[in-house]
Amino acid sequence: MEPNRSSKTKTQTYFTKNLKLLPSLLTISFIIGIAQSSKNFKSENKDKKQINYFSEHSLRLLQSETTEQKFINNTTTIDPNSSSKSNEQNSINNFLINYYEDFPQVGIHSIKMNTTNVINNIQFTTQTKIDFYDEKRKEDFSLDLSGNLIKFLGKFFTTDLNSLSSNPEYKLRITENYRKRTVLIGIDGMVNACIDYQNLTAFKFLIENGSFKHDSRSTTEGLSGPGWSSVLCSMPSKDTGIVNNEWKAPWSSPENKNRYDFATPANGLDSSFPCVFSELKNNFYQTQKKNFTNYVYSSWSFFRENFSHKAYPRSLDLYAECQIRTNQSYFEYINCDNYSLDKTKNFLLQDFDLYFWYLGSLDVAGHTFSFCSTEYQSRVENINRILDDFFLYLKTLNLLEKVNIIITSDHGSDRSKLSHGKDKYDGNLMVPLFMMGPDFKSNYTIIGVTSGIDIAPTIINLYEMPVNDLWRGKVIYEALKRDSNNNNAVEAVISVKANFIPIVFNSVKSLAVILFLLVVVLL
Repeated sequence: MEPNRSSKTKTQTYFTKNLKLLPSLLTISFIIGIAQSSKNFKSENKDKKQINYFSEHSLRLLQSETTEQKFINNTTTIDPNSSSKSNEQNSINNFLINYYEDFPQVGIHSIKMNTTNVINNIQFTTQTKIDFYDEKRKEDFSLDLSGNLIKFLGKFFTTDLNSLSSNPEYKLRITENYRKRTVLIGIDGMVNACIDYQNLTAFKFLIENGSFKHDSRSTTEGLSGPGWSSVLCSMPSKDTGIVNNEWKAPWSSPENKNRYDFATPANGLDSSFPCVFSELKNNFYQTQKKNFTNYVYSSWSFFRENFSHKAYPRSLDLYAECQIRTNQSYFEYINCDNYSLDKTKNFLLQDFDLYFWYLGSLDVAGHTFSFCSTEYQSRVENINRILDDFFLYLKTLNLLEKVNIIITSDHGSDRSKLSHGKDKYDGNLMVPLFMMGPDFKSNYTIIGVTSGIDIAPTIINLYEMPVNDLWRGKVIYEALKRDSNNNNAVEAVISVKANFIPIVFNSVKSLAVILFLLVVVLL
């Protein structure tokens, strides 16, 4: 009997020793269950929210200009080697041309289009001028949205476009052939105190499916010129010298060559400072020997003067400007913003990499009727509808997971709500920041301090390019998926109260698996 007693003692000791591991195993199983259930719950919840959001909005997918359209046959070509250009301008051309030795030396090729709209029983004819640096791009360009969709979809074209998202063959084609894009949307004059983002469908969708910062900083001037230049060039006004809306790039404007109040502290009067379009062009070509394609749609001449071909030759592949030409600018800006939606839908079917989309009617409404007025709120709702349609268009074509979207503003408003720039309080200097897409976290509130100067470095980082040494902004790593700590267990514990039932259910399943394995080991 002694050997049996010894064997029994050894078995008890074995069980006693191994049972000490049980609390640790139970803890591990619970954490695993929490993490898995939280991840599944968040994913299912996100999908349900997206379905609800998209089902609430009708899609004008083939919306095209219903008003009269007429191309004006007065194409202009500007030769960069023309003797009428200054030596300084030619040196800027040569600086960039060195990076594009394989490309033909061409000038700027333009088309103009008139669009007639009736607003408040008044007929407005809005002229849009589209500049191309590549003549072939101009020849291939079309504003026929229906025709472009048929061409883009090819054999997948169907009258029921909503069925595309459930077509596995089409989804595979988009995954393999539609490269990642970035759309930077600049909404001028967003006053946080006037806008309830949670009650606006498009902005709520951005918050729930992206990273959001309610109080990102703009420049201290609280003006559009300094604000947008800081976004596009990652430098505050003390470095760019842009302290107002009258500034013109001195290196490309002979009349301003001796305007020392226009000088840039970073580079002086004779050379440009680095901005996002030229940086991506140069870096992409140097590293990958491919062209990086930049598009811009604007209704403010400040961008044409300081950030298009004139100041940065070859930095843009397409620059479209809806030109404001009358003293009824408020209605023209409304027309331009509405008109921009179709242009954007067309651009998405083409080969751009970065697209800057400027919406200016909100700021003009503030100046015309006062910020936070009924008219201002009406413009907010209209921009929300434009974004609703834009997101639904992406979703229908299965492009929502291929496009990174960044939305911000240049300034808020003074406390008087009649102007901006004079009063240096937070309502004037704090603007929203929305970041949504395949590279950004979902349903995430950015905690760290952010500023307009951080946007260009973040865009550069999306393409894994180096940030220019002159830039003052930082990459907003906190909002990026790939820089997350992936601490799902911690995130799950935070949300355990809301998700208690699925968490417990999954934890029990994990516990059962662990106990089963434990019994197998012990036996």
